[in-house]
Amino acid sequence: AMQSYGRQEGSYHLAQMLFTRDPAPDFVLKYDAHEHFDQGQGVLRKLYIQALLDAGVILQFEMYQPCDPVRFLQGFIPFETLCREAEATNQTMRLSIGTLGKILPAYAPFEGQLSRRQISWESPWNSFAELQFDPMAKRSVPFEAQKLKDYEGGDFEKYGYLHVKKNFFDNADRANLTFSIISYLKVSEDEKSKPWDLTRMLYRKVFTECYAVHDGKARIDDSSESYRTRLYNVWSQSFSFRQYYPIEDVRSYFGERTAFYIAWLSYFTMWLQGAAILGFLVLLYGVVASIRRSDLETEDRIFLLFDNEATLVYAFLMNIWALAFVHYWKRQSASLAFVWDAENTKHAPKIRPQWRPTHSRISPTTGEQQNYVPDTRRFLIQCFNSFLILILLGFLLACIVGLITFNAWVKSNNVFFLYSTMASTLFSVFQILLFRPFIANVATFLNNLENYKFKVGYEQNLVLKRFMFDFVNNFAYIFHFALFKPIRSNLGSHLEFDFGFKDSCQSGDAYMNKCTKDTIVSIAVTMIGLKMVSQLFEAGIPYLYSFFKKSGVSKEAKKLQDVPQFLADLTLIPFTMDDQASDYGTKIVELGYVVMLSAIFPLAPVLAYFSSLSEMRLDMWKRLCVYQKPLDVEANSIGIWQGIAEGICRLGSITSAILVAFNSATFEAIVVKPLATEEFPALAIKITFVLFYEHLVLLLSLGLTLLVPQVPKRTETGIKAEEFIQNLR
Repeated sequence: AMQSYGRQEGSYHLAQMLFTRDPAPDFVLKYDAHEHFDQGQGVLRKLYIQALLDAGVILQFEMYQPCDPVRFLQGFIPFETLCREAEATNQTMRLSIGTLGKILPAYAPFEGQLSRRQISWESPWNSFAELQFDPMAKRSVPFEAQKLKDYEGGDFEKYGYLHVKKNFFDNADRANLTFSIISYLKVSEDEKSKPWDLTRMLYRKVFTECYAVHDGKARIDDSSESYRTRLYNVWSQSFSFRQYYPIEDVRSYFGERTAFYIAWLSYFTMWLQGAAILGFLVLLYGVVASIRRSDLETEDRIFLLFDNEATLVYAFLMNIWALAFVHYWKRQSASLAFVWDAENTKHAPKIRPQWRPTHSRISPTTGEQQNYVPDTRRFLIQCFNSFLILILLGFLLACIVGLITFNAWVKSNNVFFLYSTMASTLFSVFQILLFRPFIANVATFLNNLENYKFKVGYEQNLVLKRFMFDFVNNFAYIFHFALFKPIRSNLGSHLEFDFGFKDSCQSGDAYMNKCTKDTIVSIAVTMIGLKMVSQLFEAGIPYLYSFFKKSGVSKEAKKLQDVPQFLADLTLIPFTMDDQASDYGTKIVELGYVVMLSAIFPLAPVLAYFSSLSEMRLDMWKRLCVYQKPLDVEANSIGIWQGIAEGICRLGSITSAILVAFNSATFEAIVVKPLATEEFPALAIKITFVLFYEHLVLLLSLGLTLLVPQVPKRTETGIKAEEFIQNLR
């Protein structure tokens, strides 16, 4: 069919629909055609379908039960339509070797140095050696449909119509262009009514679902060409400490947004290897130190495993590790954005259908009527939201105070401190898990009140609110023992409860103070308990949701021998921004445990490393087997999470300094006591150390930023070479 009709527009998809059992649509729209639905929805639906046809989209209607009002609209984007959209959105594509050879004389100054350089992973361990990239092969220029044969894989005479129309745009490019076509189409019932786009239609239930379709089954099959099957084969391989996912296949299948997350998670795991090994060596040194200190009580010797001379050095090294990690990830992110042609945003920001303008005016720019929200109104809403946020934070802190009171009450009954701290920490873990969905819903409610116009601003502010609440929820209880209580004790202040118990860090003649012991136990119990329960919920809840959703598939479809892939994907869970934010938030909180608390618990990177290994497998399993394939896949970085990670790492230098100065028995013994005098008391020494430590880490951070540029030299050279080629054309 392609040999006979390959030149005609839409020939590949028409041949696929006619001669294959299960054609692969680029998107699927689901809607309810029942009579009791609003007639206006039917009109809007017809208008949008007509707009899709006018844009060149091939549509196929499906139903599996005559009396069932549910309808499916499969959309196939012809190759020619994709080419027009790629040209309209200024998408860049790679030139072929033959085309590059035509301009090679002018390109000669760059040829020698580029052919010898590679863009590889910015890390002490190059576990991603297969991803090394020669900038000589990165020669992308804005796409022009009339010059199709100049691009890699675009020559019909050389590759044939079937190969070009099927493979010229990979899955990620097709998804980006498909989303651009279907999401920016607007229809209206008349000239006076507000235009409707797909996002608004989904919000108003004109269409109930819109999703992309996986390219095959998630199964083990070495002979399959399906990206999904290939990635599933990698996932199903034996558990290995050196096993990482082929990030190019992840990007080609899921798009840049998922690929950046998987890349960041893999990169974080890779950097944790060194921190985990060093933390384990610190623990071994603690074992030796504990054996040598036979003069101490058994309890103190156990905690000497975590608080010893090596821990002081380790705390400083972990702060340098954190700053290097976020800085080198910036370099890695810049290289990935260059390789994936994701440096520039290709579309204007989308207006949210939930945006509610309150006033109208004549635009000073265009001179046309314009809806808007006055700045004074937005300011008043943000002030009101700030008041509500303070109330919620106060509620969270009140719950933490309740746990602290419970811990003190148990200790007042002469219960062994380990049991009381473990019990209160387990209640803290339960509180964290219980409040997570509540926090997410409250953050969404507060963000909706602020009435953001654009989707990007809405998502960024929602992430900030959720993480602020998550940070307090996860760290407030531990910070009481690790920071606030030791500082208060050094200032001579103690909490006194009504039941006659005095909560203090002092522990009589013991080598270790109570705060150090409580901190170590609470960190260990929280990290282990939280991760075990969290991953159980992460795997169990989506699986159960998908299981019950399968009951909604029509009985007629279930009777079919081979269920079409678009119908099988209907039973999967839609992948939303909240799911992505939850994945990032979990790992950033884990980064906080590593950076801020390793000074007193050197096993934190070890636990985080094994947690990240399991998280990689769990997240990839969810994306392959549990979630629908996302449509909105475009991204040029990990977004606002980069700034949050930097903030956590900078805060880590302050918390580490306070932990060492006010909570470390070893620091007290080898630094404070020998130097303390009447003129320069212990408290002054500790405050001086905190200021010196924090400023030293800040100085080293500035030095790293100045000495190591944020864009690698190889990537910068590749960008200049690409600009040079574009100017020649």
